[in-house]
Amino acid sequence: MCGIAGIINFNNIKVKKNNLELMISKILHRGPDGENYWIKNNIGFGHCRLAIIDKSSKGSQPMKSYDGRYILSYNGEVYNFKELKKILEKKYQFSSSSDTEVVLYSLIEWGTDALNKFNGMFALSFFDRKRQELTLARDRYGIKPLYIFKNHKIFSFASEQKSILALPEFKKEINFSSVSEYFTFQNILSKNTFFKNLELFEPGSFLKYNLKNKKFVQRKYWEFNFRKNQKIKKEKEYIEELKNLHEKAINSQMVSDVKVGSYLSGGIDSSSITYIASKKIKNFDTFNCGFQTKLVSKKEKKFDETSKAKIICGYLKTKNHKFLIKPKHIEKSLNSITYHLEEPRVGQSYPNYYASRLASKHVKVALSGTGGDEIFGGYPWRYPTGLKINNYNEFINKYYELWQRLITSNNQKKFFNPIWSHVKTQNNKEIFENIFKGKNKKINDDLDIINLSLHFEAKTFLRGLLLLDDKLGMCHSIENRVPFLDNNLVDFAMSCPADLKIKNFYNNRGKYILRKMLKKNLPKQIYTNRKQGFSGPDNSWFKNQNKNFVKKILNEKNTIFNIIDKNEVSKILENHFKNKANNRLIIWSLIYFNEWFKINF
Repeated sequence: MCGIAGIINFNNIKVKKNNLELMISKILHRGPDGENYWIKNNIGFGHCRLAIIDKSSKGSQPMKSYDGRYILSYNGEVYNFKELKKILEKKYQFSSSSDTEVVLYSLIEWGTDALNKFNGMFALSFFDRKRQELTLARDRYGIKPLYIFKNHKIFSFASEQKSILALPEFKKEINFSSVSEYFTFQNILSKNTFFKNLELFEPGSFLKYNLKNKKFVQRKYWEFNFRKNQKIKKEKEYIEELKNLHEKAINSQMVSDVKVGSYLSGGIDSSSITYIASKKIKNFDTFNCGFQTKLVSKKEKKFDETSKAKIICGYLKTKNHKFLIKPKHIEKSLNSITYHLEEPRVGQSYPNYYASRLASKHVKVALSGTGGDEIFGGYPWRYPTGLKINNYNEFINKYYELWQRLITSNNQKKFFNPIWSHVKTQNNKEIFENIFKGKNKKINDDLDIINLSLHFEAKTFLRGLLLLDDKLGMCHSIENRVPFLDNNLVDFAMSCPADLKIKNFYNNRGKYILRKMLKKNLPKQIYTNRKQGFSGPDNSWFKNQNKNFVKKILNEKNTIFNIIDKNEVSKILENHFKNKANNRLIIWSLIYFNEWFKINF
């Protein structure tokens, strides 16, 4: 795993190495095992390396082809690189055992068609010196991040925003439209960021730029397609196919020249991964974070899943490492989380931060269960089924209402009163509906609604989780891998009939087929367990142990009140402190936004 950065000067002035060094210096946590640069006239690449496969210098980047024509700077892992190498060896001579070299010669041999052959995670830059053509690409699902910036002087890209922010050509300006978008969905659904002119590169896409004719071309090479299929096989045949694909995906993602472990929450996704991995590695390392439950509500006491993780660890005989998160840890981590995660994303992120920190003390690679819920229907309460929705417009209206997680459309004017002139034309519903662009708008039954909901979750919520997984892992120099996003497993999930994902057999708990697959392998209290998100008891903490911390941050003199109405914030806090509403989500978003503002302005 690595960090990449690059610059093209449009005015043909040679790229300054110190600018690339500045960009890479901001993301050295992504690759502490070495850094390197390649510059040719007005184009340059920078790279920092976290050595996972082929730790020798032969795997260093930017990597040149044998004839020096092609240059690759790449962040990721392509797990099927050995299979691709067997094909390419008939034509090309390899000098390393790294997957990087396979990616390089795959792009030389197949061009952008290679992208659909890669089973893994990546963000890459590839330059053809003869044709003077740059290619940027990102993996299908958005596991590895990539940001781009363009003005009349330069085009630049990097693994993290902070690299681009460091450039003298970049002028920081808040994108108020994106702030409005975030405070609607607690996520940013579009390609925009909190900064004007800084974009998140679209997953499943590639971009080409020719330095001769100065033309940009960007295209999608892959898209999610959850489709309504009739059962063409018996249920047990679907289960058997899932079992084989699931095991292959995990085994392929355990390929590494460094130690591998797994996060373990006690839920079925991480437990299923640990089950397969522990068969392959004796005394397999697992990592579990719990929560201090003093002064928390009865409901929130269940958020601590250490007892479930203990059952799995004993059952599978893993070497478990655990960490107890306390209210003080929110306060201690806020600055670091904000700096590394950059703009806020889905939900509270401090549990993920401490889980990655724990894992980094023992391994360099950790397997994560991220993706299981989004492709196998793990959130049945979030799909607007059972509401007798008969047409597409009715679906959009109901679903949009469901996804206004923080500030509803009706309250935007009050909440953003100081900047209302900047955001009053912002149409967050249109941004929401654009996620379904090109999808079949005919709705016959709840199965159609489930597939549309899964499409939305995969395109938005999952992408937010993946950014969180990547950045909060890489800030501790640990590579997080997501076996549920193996290409073959995702293809199966998209074609699997929706009623094999959501079924009343398990009291509408979702992931029916996964639960059935695990019935013979895990204890009953695990495979029948209700979905529990990785959330802390901050509803209670914000009223008790963290109350003064919250009040101190969101005081009346706060700078963010030039953007957000302070009276509205006072109401949000008062209603939470007096138990009139559970405002934990927006309180987290407010204290995070305040910290983001302090760091950047």
